[in-house]
Amino acid sequence: MKALSIALSLSFATLLIGAMTSGAFTSQTKLGQSEEQKLIKQEGETIIKYFVRKAKTQGLTKIVIPEPEVRLAAIPRNLDEALSRFSIVIGRPLQKTSLVNEDGYGISTFYKMKIIEVLSKSDKKFCCENLIKIPGQLAEPMAGEIYLASSGGTVTVDGIELTQREWTDELSIDHNYLLFLSQNISEKVNTVDLGREVLYKIDSDGMIDTNFKEPNSITNQIRSEYGNSISSLKNSIKSK
Repeated sequence: MKALSIALSLSFATLLIGAMTSGAFTSQTKLGQSEEQKLIKQEGETIIKYFVRKAKTQGLTKIVIPEPEVRLAAIPRNLDEALSRFSIVIGRPLQKTSLVNEDGYGISTFYKMKIIEVLSKSDKKFCCENLIKIPGQLAEPMAGEIYLASSGGTVTVDGIELTQREWTDELSIDHNYLLFLSQNISEKVNTVDLGREVLYKIDSDGMIDTNFKEPNSITNQIRSEYGNSISSLKNSIKSK
């Protein structure tokens, strides 16, 4: 978990500036500018401790903290390129656990995923595959399972609920997803380094949900060539 926090965390200054300038706080948590400026980081204080103290100062029990900036992989030009770079699977979240990173500068979420079907395998790796470890609080995944790691999540610290938007956006337990995994499928912890825009929920009728996705080459191809049908996409992949 230490390595994941290093890979995904921002510096205190970046997060604090983002919080003050990007409107990252909800209406519950907004402060006047003069009030915000009075709340100065204390020596040795992490971003999580800072926002816990901030919430308590304002009499809040819940607070939204800025989303970390994460380096994403370049989106492939088409499905053929994706097949060469990523392992493509259908997975189903079984359990979700969110934890404060060891360095205290962010939140990480681990989804235990059941691999329903492997559509393609790739040996290429984007990054971090040797750095992300299973936190001690979590059990080893069983055969046919992996952990999907993401920054962000919701945790409670010292009575304060902190929420940071998840890199993947929140996944629904017991729903199937089309995943472009960045590490070898044999890795116990995996990531989706293309981010939330190339991570798709599969509806119960076998349709890939591409609603509310920013336009990109993979989403466009899923819509235009496969009519959002997971069966059509699977058949195409298996024929290559």
